[in-house]
Amino acid sequence: MGIINFSLLNNQIEKLVSDFNKKRPFHYVVIDNFLDETYAENLLKDFKDTSEWSHYCHYNEKKLALIDRKKYSETTLEVFEALKSTAFINFLQNLTKINNLLTDELEEEGANLTEVREGGFLNIHSDFQSHSTKKKWNRELNLLLYLNHNWKSEYNGDLEFWDENMMECKVTTVPIFNRCVIFKTEEKTFHGHPNPLTCPKDMSRKSLILYYFTERDKDIEVHPTDYRARPHDGLRKKTLISLDGVFVKSFTHLKRTKILSDKRAGTFLKLIKKIFMGN
Repeated sequence: MGIINFSLLNNQIEKLVSDFNKKRPFHYVVIDNFLDETYAENLLKDFKDTSEWSHYCHYNEKKLALIDRKKYSETTLEVFEALKSTAFINFLQNLTKINNLLTDELEEEGANLTEVREGGFLNIHSDFQSHSTKKKWNRELNLLLYLNHNWKSEYNGDLEFWDENMMECKVTTVPIFNRCVIFKTEEKTFHGHPNPLTCPKDMSRKSLILYYFTERDKDIEVHPTDYRARPHDGLRKKTLISLDGVFVKSFTHLKRTKILSDKRAGTFLKLIKKIFMGN
């Protein structure tokens, strides 16, 4: 068997295409048992020591990420290569009807391993749509692969999909082991897991993330991550979410001009949080 469970994908292709095309509240699909189980288990080895991972700790998120491919294990590199392979790109194009999908081979924008520990979170947001440095690249799809054994919804880590007016959470998905979620990246595809995790201290919310792009005929305007408050969030929280979003947008513009890189983003945003918001 290969790295990706293509026999499962091919057997379910009609159902998967049908699921993806239902807009609820936007286009997505959930695939369980996505990878060969041995590869999925081996991915966990990269999470044993996260001491050198980048910290993203600001008002809208608290997580760690490994974005330096030189530090990936052989298994992780093989999985990323499988997700960028012609066979899997063809599957995605068949699933989504989006042609000429691309992945970032050099800068690995959006290709990372992510860990969220107890107390961590990711506020509801729509993702950046334009590539930070490849000015003609438009982001089309998110792929999230979860790696969490024995995960429970009560830990507050469920992936939430909200309607385009940010009035109601329409879908929740438990991030269980070897579950893959693929969804369309658009201006109002609001998602996240905003409630601080309450998992046991010896557990964490682990995932692998990869983005897919298409190339347009001309440069695309910068569309940074757009964080949003929920209807029941208090005035202070709504204000701080918006304020922090301004700094994230500033970072995105600096990244496009190559003044700032992803590797320095965590330090930059953590400093901003300390200066303007305290702790």
